[in-house]
Amino acid sequence: MCIMRQPGNSRLFCVCTIDWPYLNQNAARFFEESGLQGLSRAFVVPVIRRITFCFTQGRPVGWPPGSQGNGVMATVDRWLLPDGIEEVLPPEAARIEVARRQVLDLFQSWGYEFVVTPHIEYLESLLTGAGSDLDLRTFKVIDPQSGRQMGFRADITPQVARIDAHTLKREGPSRLCYAGSVLHAQPRALSSSRSPIQLGAELYGDASPSSDVEVISLMLAMLQLADVPDVHMDLGHVGIYRGLARAAGLSGEVEQQLFDALQRKAIDEVIALTADLPQELATMLRALVDLCGGREVLDAARDRLAGAPAPVLAALDDLLSIAERLAARFPQLPLYFDLGELRGYHYHTGVV
Repeated sequence: MCIMRQPGNSRLFCVCTIDWPYLNQNAARFFEESGLQGLSRAFVVPVIRRITFCFTQGRPVGWPPGSQGNGVMATVDRWLLPDGIEEVLPPEAARIEVARRQVLDLFQSWGYEFVVTPHIEYLESLLTGAGSDLDLRTFKVIDPQSGRQMGFRADITPQVARIDAHTLKREGPSRLCYAGSVLHAQPRALSSSRSPIQLGAELYGDASPSSDVEVISLMLAMLQLADVPDVHMDLGHVGIYRGLARAAGLSGEVEQQLFDALQRKAIDEVIALTADLPQELATMLRALVDLCGGREVLDAARDRLAGAPAPVLAALDDLLSIAERLAARFPQLPLYFDLGELRGYHYHTGVV
């Protein structure tokens, strides 16, 4: 039993219990009124032997359904949020909005134009070119007007890429930025939010190392603005894996499986997936697992990938050029390299 104050009334009231037999006689109406239609009696009976309700003046308020009263049901919480979904309260909401505005102002001062993408789209446009990881993180619903399947955005980056390619269709470099909340059907990690705020800046139409250095420099300026200490940068290049996978003629399914194994550094799986490939290509793909570390990794990669196709060697040259420019511009920045880092592989073409 606990003591609570009745909403809109200065009187106190107590929370008591009703035995299951009484509830059992009114179970159907209870589920209907409380919003628990999805629970079966087989589930509820073994677990809930007593159901808690509010009493004032010696009788339950609002029970059975249809009785009068202004009490509040104590056990059935209608306002419980789903796991990983949060509401932001003051003053934290104000701090987040100030930070968002500062970051967007920084992006725009560098020449990046702000765009707003829709929260929901038809799946065929939302997931075109995306990987299975994004598909699994996308909430899917049926549009009651068209009957087509739709999805809530789980990542804004592919949407912005579509805007650049199919809506703006500009000649030359295009600089776009965005900020907004996304929704994940599955969290990225055990304690991760399923409704995070995503901010980003994208530079399209320029594949030179200079554009990569620009975006990385902007990212570092943003982290400095946010007072993020002890920044360590880990760089990779999706063109290295993509070039090797195409040279090996991997099917889409095997390429995805190998991609997943490389992300987890699962060397045994990588060996198994490349067992039927020509020895030279298999050796180079397996090398991506342990080609990670400091500046010396790029020198080791030149030796171990010496027989790779031209696009792979060009990607290595780009990565080396970017590393040299960043070291000159940010001499105190710790730089690390991971050639098996393929985050954003399905829609990025260069450095990650």
